[in-house]
Amino acid sequence: MNKALLSLILFLFVIPVTTNAINDDKKTTEEIQHQIQLAGIGEEILVPPGIYYGNLKIKKKVSLVADGKVTIVGNRNGDVVTLLADGISLKGFIVKNSGRMLTSDDAGIKVRSNMNHIVKNKIEDSLHGIYLEKANQNTVSENTITGIKKLRTEDRGNGVHMFYSNGNRLIANKISQTRDGMYFSFSGKNLIQRNNVFNVRYGLHYMYSNDNSFYNNRFYNNIGGAAIMYSNRIKLENNQFYNNRGMLSFGLLLQSANDNIIKNNKMTMNQKGLFADQSNRNLFSNNEIAHNKVGIEIWTSSIQNRFTRNQFNDNVIQYISNGQIDRNNWSDHGIGNSWSGNIFFDLDNNGIGDKPYTYSSSFGEVLAQNQLGYLLLDSPSLTIFDTVKQTISNDYTQINDPHPIFLQSKKENGTVFNILFYFAFLIFLLIRRRTFYAIFDKRLERNVSK
Repeated sequence: MNKALLSLILFLFVIPVTTNAINDDKKTTEEIQHQIQLAGIGEEILVPPGIYYGNLKIKKKVSLVADGKVTIVGNRNGDVVTLLADGISLKGFIVKNSGRMLTSDDAGIKVRSNMNHIVKNKIEDSLHGIYLEKANQNTVSENTITGIKKLRTEDRGNGVHMFYSNGNRLIANKISQTRDGMYFSFSGKNLIQRNNVFNVRYGLHYMYSNDNSFYNNRFYNNIGGAAIMYSNRIKLENNQFYNNRGMLSFGLLLQSANDNIIKNNKMTMNQKGLFADQSNRNLFSNNEIAHNKVGIEIWTSSIQNRFTRNQFNDNVIQYISNGQIDRNNWSDHGIGNSWSGNIFFDLDNNGIGDKPYTYSSSFGEVLAQNQLGYLLLDSPSLTIFDTVKQTISNDYTQINDPHPIFLQSKKENGTVFNILFYFAFLIFLLIRRRTFYAIFDKRLERNVSK
């Protein structure tokens, strides 16, 4: 009897108590909102650990800091966190579960104000990661943004999206699994530095945005590294665009982009290192364009671009165009570029080749007319095709570098050293051979005279 009574007590009291405890621990963003209302302007608020459910709108200048693991889970409708006042700081939060509507640009964090600091947050399971809408002079740094993997790429949002937003700083963010890593639209004078963008469609997708600066970023393992379109006066320096693979993939694409400075970048192991169409007066200096299927594809709609001190190493095809006369400058102030495979002579030892470097590939015309030609780039028959075509016709893609330089890789330096060594050794043998015959002839003369 006592055992039966004890079982009844446990069933009636213990189980409901356990359920109530779970409900009591469930937190909402109303608690954070209440703390914001009580805080003074500019005051720091430490948010206790826990999972907070619901969307959050911040309309006061405060500093919100996660005190431990703090997760804000949106209600899958609209933006999870919205910054509406100037000077807000949001640091150390996990933000997830935004709406899914591209038409309303739902985001994990939506910024509609200025001079905010969004630092060291993790944005997951959200359409856009961080969306800046007419928001200026904000700092977005050290955030990790991961898109919604289960959605098709075209149905996802972007990692960081900027719309009519100027003077912002995007520093050391990590972005993956979104549609595009960074998307710029009508946004200028922004600084983008030390970001890592991978496993997206375009690492950087860029429209109608002038006077921005990109330093020390990495765009890799994407369909396209960076697409700069309809934008002018961009600085791209010390960035890396690599391992962007696919039939039409590229490291860097310029479409109607003018007067840009592109220096000290690496474009390696891509389908195309560089592609340019209707892009003029750009400066390409000290870049490494290497180990791509196609080093550079420049359509003849692009003119007056300057190439100097670049290294074009070990690309299957160095250069292709759409078949007309190239009108770009392959040297600047008497200094050209370094080309793998160039037989380099510098008898006056001034660092400039004694004869121009000319490159031609008749297969480039095939690629310009039929993209399926890329399937043949690894074929050993490619060299045979080029040789035969050039033998029977002089009408093929051609560039001319009047002042080539020698800045090749260690591998090629070693090759050149070996060639020089064997050449010197051959001369040594010839001299020894002549000496030997001279001595032999003298001895023979002596024997005859005796």
